[in-house]
Amino acid sequence: MRQYVAFFRGLNVTGKNALKMSDLKKTLESIGCTNVKTVLASGNAIFTAPQDLPKTLQQKIETELAKGYDYKGNVILRPIETLHSLMNANPFSSIETSPDTRLYVTFLPTPPESHAIEQLENFSVIHTTDTEVFSVLTLSPNSKTVDVMKILDNAYGKTITTRNWNTIKRMVGAL
Repeated sequence: MRQYVAFFRGLNVTGKNALKMSDLKKTLESIGCTNVKTVLASGNAIFTAPQDLPKTLQQKIETELAKGYDYKGNVILRPIETLHSLMNANPFSSIETSPDTRLYVTFLPTPPESHAIEQLENFSVIHTTDTEVFSVLTLSPNSKTVDVMKILDNAYGKTITTRNWNTIKRMVGAL
């Protein structure tokens, strides 16, 4: 058995892919996951599962959600150790924040061919790995979260998902 985190793209966002977290929990349990915890209503879960290859487990989850709830998004799985490593690396430690600062982690399903990304006023990518992109946005009339999500989708495709750094901290705190 291994502990995983799952990030569900587009779940409960702007009225699309609406799913109660209790239903998400039931679905994960129905495919053999245990100790399931959901974090926030935006599609984040922590659970223990057999040590299937993450791709196989991801496909099982996506299939069950599509079948039971017509979910048309994708799931990105990471072993829990990945979140611990991200927290320990603390990629945002040198960033001065204000109430308008947003710290984001974008999870990629596979390593990209390139990390070339369009620039936006008050937005910068501060660090990349093979499967994560760390970025900072300072909100302004010309720079909003929705603009950043479009830039990230254009650069990496629509199978990615992005979380605020505070969400990652909450997930680690839920363990």
